[in-house]
Amino acid sequence: MLPWERRPIEIANLFNPAFCSLLLQYGVRGYERESGSGMPYALLFFILPITLHPYTRSVLPTTTRTKLHVWLQENPEVRIDFINRMRNLTPYTKEAIIFGCQTRIITFQEDGKVVWIRRSLNSNTEIPELDSLIRRAEFLGQWMAKIQEPASFFTMWGVRP
Repeated sequence: MLPWERRPIEIANLFNPAFCSLLLQYGVRGYERESGSGMPYALLFFILPITLHPYTRSVLPTTTRTKLHVWLQENPEVRIDFINRMRNLTPYTKEAIIFGCQTRIITFQEDGKVVWIRRSLNSNTEIPELDSLIRRAEFLGQWMAKIQEPASFFTMWGVRP
């Protein structure tokens, strides 16, 4: 990853740590609300590649009653190049995790799981795209919580844990 000052302005804006950590926070919040426990660390790396990909975000179901494996069978195109997307966004996810912990919007529990910190952030916006990203990140967290084993989530997306 390029140092911050050498990044192209578009990349710096789209993948800025504050924005990405906000998406992670909402993903963790959705997971925690659905499961009652923190999100396994490894699942954080799915949030950005799924929510920031316009097509994938647009075809996500509207309810967690939809089974992930069924949805993936009905939408196989979302897995096209997913591993590369995930690999390319991993440094930005790590940067967002660090930023989120430093600004205390997410934190790690003793068991290594990630929890959101109930902090009031100004996430109210009149930008529909941003609202959509936040809602989809929270939904994704809820959906992830429906899968008992994180390794199963990895397998369904074709990623080795």
